[in-house]
Amino acid sequence: MLLMPMSLCLSLSVLEARVQLEPRTITVLRGDPARLICSTAEPWQVMVWILNGGSVLTISAQYGILSNNPNVTAVNHRSTNQVSSWEFVLKRVQRSYQGQVTCDLQNIQRQTADLFVQERGNVAITEGNVTVLKGEEVLFQCLAVGWYPEPSLTWLLNSREVDQVISASRPAESSHVSVSDLPTLQASSVRLTVEVLVENVCDDCIVLIAVTASVSTVLLLLLLSICIVLCYRRRRRANAGRSDLFVTGGTPSQMSSISTHK
Repeated sequence: MLLMPMSLCLSLSVLEARVQLEPRTITVLRGDPARLICSTAEPWQVMVWILNGGSVLTISAQYGILSNNPNVTAVNHRSTNQVSSWEFVLKRVQRSYQGQVTCDLQNIQRQTADLFVQERGNVAITEGNVTVLKGEEVLFQCLAVGWYPEPSLTWLLNSREVDQVISASRPAESSHVSVSDLPTLQASSVRLTVEVLVENVCDDCIVLIAVTASVSTVLLLLLLSICIVLCYRRRRRANAGRSDLFVTGGTPSQMSSISTHK
């Protein structure tokens, strides 16, 4: 038996995408439109748009839009002789639309994009404006309702971000809540007023002034009394000296006259 060697040649070819779908991932808010563009340079006859496995729009290269769906529409977008592009529009996107959107060019190729639907809710700091004394602890609670998916929450104190780990135990005056497709942050703000307790030193001052005035009055009266006593004693001494002079201070003739009368 003669064995003949055989060789097997395998050729691998990479298939290039003949259909382009942009964007490949789209995120919109509930109620907003979602727009995707399907383009190809290949000649085609029928384009079918599929949402989560169900056909929602059919387009003919010759006649244009064939189906009539009030929730979707399409616009011939920058089509030339070389490239044909159609923009698919989902009107007022609902949560049930989340999933996969497919552009199927029949007998050519299909491409799929991922659609994510988010919801904008409400955010509020429930306590309102608060006034506390310095050193006291204050607790704020942020209530975010109706958001999908779960939003990211940021606390701000005087327009500066506060670490979320410690935000539950520190005073804050505003919070920002956002989801990825929200064009602007939604915020709720309250005012926190911190008062400094001033010790009541005025009463002590009044008491000190009153005590000082009383002591001064007593000392003044005591000094006045001492002056009166000294003046009185000095006057008595002066009067006593005058009496002695009157009795013993006469002339010899006066003294003899006094003796004669006796």
